[in-house]
Amino acid sequence: AQPMVTVIYLSPYSHRHEGFETVEEFLNGPRAFFPMNMGGVSKLVNRDQILWLRSPRYPGELTYAAAEADVILEMVDGMRVEGMFELARPVGQARISDVLNHDHELFVCLRDRDENYYVNKRFIRQVILR
Repeated sequence: AQPMVTVIYLSPYSHRHEGFETVEEFLNGPRAFFPMNMGGVSKLVNRDQILWLRSPRYPGELTYAAAEADVILEMVDGMRVEGMFELARPVGQARISDVLNHDHELFVCLRDRDENYYVNKRFIRQVILR
């Protein structure tokens, strides 16, 4: 399947901080179905069917985490997503395997210079360190 261009609807309020809901909060929150607009058609999309989502980086957004790993994620369909994998976790839980095995987040974020890639962990075949 080809990637689709969509518009997602973020809340003007975050349940974790002041300000707007972030894409990461949107994807890893309690909702199972997301309202999206695809080609002028409004749809509710099942979160479990989203392989990845790409979003532009916004001015002022955190650029570098305290710890990062340069990786390639190979997806089950053979596609590869490359970027910096954030390892901002408590001491003793900051390995790539800790982040991937954390059961409270379905999506992980890879960052490159201009965009963020939010990748559904269920569709990652393997992680290659660069």
